[in-house]
Amino acid sequence: IIGRKPEKHGVRGIKNTEEENVTWEVDLDLGSHKRVSKQHAFLAFNFLDNSFEIKNISTKHPIYVNDEELKPWQIMSLSSRSLIKIGSIEFYFLLPIEN
Repeated sequence: IIGRKPEKHGVRGIKNTEEENVTWEVDLDLGSHKRVSKQHAFLAFNFLDNSFEIKNISTKHPIYVNDEELKPWQIMSLSSRSLIKIGSIEFYFLLPIEN
């Protein structure tokens, strides 16, 4: 999961009701940028296609892969050196070099 951690130190989620506490975790924290959702993207390996994929799980903000927009719940295959933009953060998806 790619996104941002809660702003307050030690807070793990948002309290929706008195009985319910929703928690979230991120594996890659992109910082406290407001255009990065708490859980923004899901990165996984697709064993059927033998490729990595990124899924936009943010309902408010798009993801861009090589300047192509991914709307909420869209999935796109990634290749090594794919440029990913989430909010104002840009980074490359890199795979190991094969010899």
